[in-house]
Amino acid sequence: MEAKLYQIPLAFGALMQRGKELPSVNLGTSIAQNIFLIVSTKYNEHRFDAEYGCEIWERDFETIVSPLVWKDQINRSILKCVARYEPRLEGVTVNTEIEEEEYRHPSTGVRSIKKRVTANVRGTIKATGEQFTCAPKLFISPISLD
Repeated sequence: MEAKLYQIPLAFGALMQRGKELPSVNLGTSIAQNIFLIVSTKYNEHRFDAEYGCEIWERDFETIVSPLVWKDQINRSILKCVARYEPRLEGVTVNTEIEEEEYRHPSTGVRSIKKRVTANVRGTIKATGEQFTCAPKLFISPISLD
């Protein structure tokens, strides 16, 4: 019997209701959700495993002297963590892109320039042999304009 894969975040309200099923997802979505959690988690943030996460948050406000070196370090960090914490994938590659994007806070209207980091992760799903891709996007290093 195949294990059920649940949507993140968990719907705790549904969990407490008798007879109510939690929303489930397919294998590819489950893997993508886990990779997003890895990339968006700072080291030492996960209570039960200090190594779960990504180095990107250690470098959030760092001045990027060499984008190639910075991207290489982040690529290696993500690759290491995906290899360790996402055993459902094999042949994983990571290619990080950095772009600047203007962002306006919805409630305050304050404009800022943020670095948008896209972590393009590719691999093969071991159980099915299917090609897998996901590209979690994160905003880092705000610079306020107003």
